[in-house]
Amino acid sequence: MVKLLIQLVLAVFGLVVLALIALAIYVQFTKPPLPAFEQLKNQFHPNGNAALNRWVNIEHIPAELQAIYLAETNDPTFWQREQPGLLQLAVSGTCLSHLVPLTRQSPTGSYHGASARTLRILRYYNDNTPLTRRWTRGFYECALSADIEHQWTKAQIIEASFNLSFYGARLNGLYAASHILFEKEPQQLTVPESAILVAIMRTPVSWHEESAVQTGCTRLQQASIPNAQQHCAELPALAHAVYQRRETYMARPGTASPATPPSIPGIPASP
Repeated sequence: MVKLLIQLVLAVFGLVVLALIALAIYVQFTKPPLPAFEQLKNQFHPNGNAALNRWVNIEHIPAELQAIYLAETNDPTFWQREQPGLLQLAVSGTCLSHLVPLTRQSPTGSYHGASARTLRILRYYNDNTPLTRRWTRGFYECALSADIEHQWTKAQIIEASFNLSFYGARLNGLYAASHILFEKEPQQLTVPESAILVAIMRTPVSWHEESAVQTGCTRLQQASIPNAQQHCAELPALAHAVYQRRETYMARPGTASPATPPSIPGIPASP
C-alpha cells in the first residue's frame, strides 16, 4: 500500500514537472518580443504637458540617486554582478515571486514581492501590449524579467527604471518629478532630494511626510552615503516642501493638453 502511494506521488510529481516544462516552452514561443531600449525611449510620452515628456539619460542621473535607489531595492552590488539568465532568476526566487497571485496595490502597477527594477519596466510594457490572460501573466513576467536582465545593459535598466517610474500626483518619469517636486533639472538633485525622491518612488500614492523622511534616512544609511546623519536632518523640512508642491500640482484642474499646458514655475510652456 505504501509502495503504491509513493509511486502515485512520484507519478503526479512527474506530470506536474512535465506540465511546467511545457508551459515554459509555450511562454517562450508565445510571449510578445521585448521592445528595444531605444524604441521604448523614443516612444516615451506619459505626461499631458509635452514639456515634461523628456527622457533623462543615465549620465544626467546623479550617482548618489542611483546608489540610494539600489539600496531601496536591496541591490547594492548591482553594478558588480553578471546579468542573470532565466535559470539564475528562477533559482534566486525572482521568478517564483512573479507566480504568486498578483494584486495591484496602487496606480503605479507595482506588485508585491517582485523585482522593483524590472516591474517598473514591465508596467509600461503591459500597459502598451495586449499581454496575457491573468493565469499565465506570472510566467510571462518571469520570462520578460529575464529578457530585460539579459538583453539590456545595466545602465539601460537603471535609466529605464527612473524614467518609467510613477511619482504620484500624475507625475510619470524622472524629468517631470524633478521639475515639479524640486523645481530643478535631474542632474542638479542634491543628496537629501535624492533620498526623498527614492522614498516617493517606493510609495508614490502615499501622502505621509514622516514615512518619506524615515525611508529616505534609512536608504541614505544603507547606501553608505557620506554624512548621512547630516543629510537626514535636512529631510523633514525638505519633505514638507515637496509634498506641498505635490498638493499644489494635484490641485490643478485635470491634466492639461500639450496645446494648453499649465503654468508651472521653471517649466517652459509647450510650443
